[in-house]
Amino acid sequence: MILDEILTHKRAEVAARKGQVHPRDVAAAAKDAPPPPSFRRAIAGPGLSFIAEIKGSSPSAGTIRNGVDAVAVARAYEAGGAAALSVLTDARYFGGSWESLHDVSRGSGLPWRQQLAHVARSAHLLRRLATCCTIHQAPHPTNRW
Repeated sequence: MILDEILTHKRAEVAARKGQVHPRDVAAAAKDAPPPPSFRRAIAGPGLSFIAEIKGSSPSAGTIRNGVDAVAVARAYEAGGAAALSVLTDARYFGGSWESLHDVSRGSGLPWRQQLAHVARSAHLLRRLATCCTIHQAPHPTNRW
């Protein structure tokens, strides 16, 4: 199943990055990060609220857009009434990048979330980038997605 493949790839990618930055350094940077905007408040407002997703591709649709300017997309979504953003960072399956996440965190006033954070180090890194919400995906108890 594609989700199992994505999760396996992401675990290997995270393991390969271990040791590049000491967890203490990432945790210290996260501690000094500015407080993020309230994701809950943004989506709990009156009326319809929607979360706009920024990605360059998907496993089911393939390439959606080459060379995504994540900040321009974020600003367009904001102008269109999005309450919050979902910024995908996985390059292989979703055409995202950590650089795009970094740029969006500084180029948009909307709260945003990031998916597929698998280890504490990722969570600390996301906090340093002022992430408002993370989605942690775990296997179903029957080990199927």
